[in-house]
Amino acid sequence: MYLPTLTSTFAAVALSVALASCGGGGSDGTANGDTTNIGAGSPLPGTSMAIITTAPATPSYTGEELGAYNQLNAARSTCGFGYLQQNTHIDTAASNHVSWEIANAAYGHTEVAGTTAFTGVSPGDRMLAAGYVFSGTWSYGEIIDALGSANKTGFGVAGINNLLGAHYHLVGAMSSAREMGVSVKSGGPSGADLIATAKVSHIVVDMAYTGNVLPQLQAASEVLTYPCQGITGTNWQLQGETPSPVPSRNLAISPIGIPIFVQVLQGNTLTIASASVIGPAGPVALLPTMTSANDPNKELAPHQAIIMPNVPLKPSTSYRVSISGLNSGVAFSRNFSFQTGS
Repeated sequence: MYLPTLTSTFAAVALSVALASCGGGGSDGTANGDTTNIGAGSPLPGTSMAIITTAPATPSYTGEELGAYNQLNAARSTCGFGYLQQNTHIDTAASNHVSWEIANAAYGHTEVAGTTAFTGVSPGDRMLAAGYVFSGTWSYGEIIDALGSANKTGFGVAGINNLLGAHYHLVGAMSSAREMGVSVKSGGPSGADLIATAKVSHIVVDMAYTGNVLPQLQAASEVLTYPCQGITGTNWQLQGETPSPVPSRNLAISPIGIPIFVQVLQGNTLTIASASVIGPAGPVALLPTMTSANDPNKELAPHQAIIMPNVPLKPSTSYRVSISGLNSGVAFSRNFSFQTGS
């Protein structure tokens, strides 16, 4: 399993949090969070590793959890990364971890043995404790976010949007998992790394594949993107992520636009020859495309790349994206439009 520790910081605004350690999010168009990533793994004899294109059975979620589940699955399925199916054991692991964060005024992936509400050090440990069975080829991942308000209303959707709008967290959200669990709760106080006297809302999404539910792998000829055609309501700027995708720049003062993620099959090599993002006012200035070769934090693999707008996008605005390149030497082009949220 590949487990980076990602930290987000951004300027404090109403209903958001300026974090010193991990994560964060808000309703102002910032996009932040914390994630672990799931790798592709190796196939087992007689098993399918195809992308799930049919919606799973209706989940038992309600409220914010249902909003988060639907938002993440809409993003993944629309862009070809595949649906995630609810697993109640993983739900329990996610719920337990949110309870631990609240009980210990803490935030992050790692729990401390002996503390109140402890159920496991890592996300995988917590899934096992909740009854999830890992067998054969398996992996797990986790995405988390926090909001500086005890009012969690709408945070299921907003938290997912925050995570989809941050470079490295987007990669984790589009992982090869097949099953997920989610929990959204509020409580506090939050601890010194958030807002010392305020209550905080938390979202935890845990994901996994194991044994007979192996990873979702796209076809060798496919080139997937997020956003893609049909995506609406995205965040429009990134005000902070640690490790920063632009280490030389203070994103809280000088934010950038949201990432545009490109992925081919793991094991293939992705080369981006050209990319453009065009809005109503014309072309958007872009930073150099991030690849495994120039990623300052060495988080991307050779089959992944991120197009990086150098300036914030505009809310409630449609953008046209054109990308061309090579998928293990085979030429491709992708042209699509997406729309930012209000």
